[in-house]
Amino acid sequence: MTRLCLIIFLTTSLSSFGQERASVWYFGQNGAGLDFNCVPPVPIRSGMYYALEGCASISDTVGNILFYTNGDTVYDRNHNLMPNGFGIGQNPLCWGSSTQGALIVPVPDSESLYYIFTTDCVDQVIPLNNGLRFSIIDMSLNNGLGVVTSKSQHLKTPVTEKLAAVHHANGDDIWVVAHEFGTNNFYSYLVDSSGLDTVPVISSVGQVHWLPGFSESMARGYMKFSPNGQQLVVLSISDHHIYGLYPELFNFNDATGQITLSYTVVDTDSINYYGASFSPDNSLLYLSSGWKGQYVHQFDANATSSSAFMASKQVIYSSIMGESFPGAMQIGPDGKIYIATHSWWLDVIDNPNISGAGCGYQQQAIMLQVCPIISLSLYGLPNYPESYFRTTITGGACVDTIAAGFGCNDACAGYPTFFIDSTFIFPYVVNYWEWDFGDPPSGAANFSNLQNPSHTYPTAGSYVVTLIVATDVDSICRTDTIVKPIIIDVCSGIEENQATVSSATIYPNPFQQTTTIDLTNVDNAEIDIHSVSGKHILHIDNQGQKDLKIELGHTLKAGIYLLYVRTNKTVLTRKLIKY
Repeated sequence: MTRLCLIIFLTTSLSSFGQERASVWYFGQNGAGLDFNCVPPVPIRSGMYYALEGCASISDTVGNILFYTNGDTVYDRNHNLMPNGFGIGQNPLCWGSSTQGALIVPVPDSESLYYIFTTDCVDQVIPLNNGLRFSIIDMSLNNGLGVVTSKSQHLKTPVTEKLAAVHHANGDDIWVVAHEFGTNNFYSYLVDSSGLDTVPVISSVGQVHWLPGFSESMARGYMKFSPNGQQLVVLSISDHHIYGLYPELFNFNDATGQITLSYTVVDTDSINYYGASFSPDNSLLYLSSGWKGQYVHQFDANATSSSAFMASKQVIYSSIMGESFPGAMQIGPDGKIYIATHSWWLDVIDNPNISGAGCGYQQQAIMLQVCPIISLSLYGLPNYPESYFRTTITGGACVDTIAAGFGCNDACAGYPTFFIDSTFIFPYVVNYWEWDFGDPPSGAANFSNLQNPSHTYPTAGSYVVTLIVATDVDSICRTDTIVKPIIIDVCSGIEENQATVSSATIYPNPFQQTTTIDLTNVDNAEIDIHSVSGKHILHIDNQGQKDLKIELGHTLKAGIYLLYVRTNKTVLTRKLIKY
């Protein structure tokens, strides 16, 4: 039997990792908001009265707002309190005053389930008392407005105010990372299609987040991933210490959730940084002063030592006039970085991939709504998984990227493993493939530039496959890389039948309502349709028909699916696109 290894590429006009999920932002005081469905984004108003820092909002896959929260209360898209949506984790006395006190994560492969993670704040009677908690939202309930079906479920106490997320190396699952207070322990929790794994991956590395004689205020400050998920920066801003060994730069293994220390910066300027954002292309790191000053600094994110990092520092904003107190910084769906200023303005970095003054720092770039009352950004902006903003180009009305990912069914040692390109990047096509099959002893056979190659692995085991895809249109290169292990098994009783492998055809494909599966040369077939991440969608009984017409217009939503045709000799796989 021939085994197939399936390579799946998914894109939208923004990014298949979910930039559309960040299309509507709600934050700050008096219903501050920003709508990125317009170009340029326009100020809007929400029903959330106050979120000093931590907040989160989430849109659907086409950019329509679903719900939002300040870490204590959940609001639906109509700006009303969601049923069971009060007291979801953060102490109400915090008033959203936890640096990253809220984070929303969709359950992979689910159209309705979401997690809200919360961290408690320093500013209450018993600081950080509620710790890290999660609540579950089901958007299929309450006529699509959602219900909090489970709330304030405890994970860990005490933790700092830091809370960050990034996609797993497989492109589907999501890592949620928190930091314990009083230790140097990071906790990485995985959310996959089965839900939340409450047993974390623990990494004991870096500084202890506490100093004798100082208060819990050292728990403040951002923790941010680079969009590619490979780096992590950790900050601390405190009212009670002057010299702190921050920022800390870490490496993150997005396949295992493990964190390792790159270096700790010895900041001779004694600066307490608060906000952070990597550039969309991962090359630069921006740090802001929060309420401790009026500046934004830019650094080389690829610096390999503390001294090199500090030597790369460039001041891109500084003021003594009181115009802006730069706080949270967040990449937007348009590839720019937006900065909260504790005022009715947002500052913007127009070209954050450019070093130095060329990055284009704009002070007071966007005025928030002022009627009937003034909206304020305060110190925070919505918290998102940073991998939503993976991109290689910025600076236009839209961003077109490729996001690569692959899944693999059973593969056998000694027999060809087939890789099938299922690229869908409208309106362009991928025109470059660079494969590394993770089998160096095979020499030149370990590499391929074909669209749909195959490779024969000599022995069973785990192999790490690397794929780089790209398209060059209008002199703009769009590219992405995926690195992931596959398992090669020892198999017996395999029958090769290449004629049968190529005999099933589908037409029309793409289709809108009805498509035909031609099984003229296929015997005793079983037909199944799966999502690209492997979730079983539909089983079709062909009842011996050789020319099977199936109506899928109402069964499947628009998207890419995998069609499996199984016989007693082969497993055939085809891409199925519904528009």
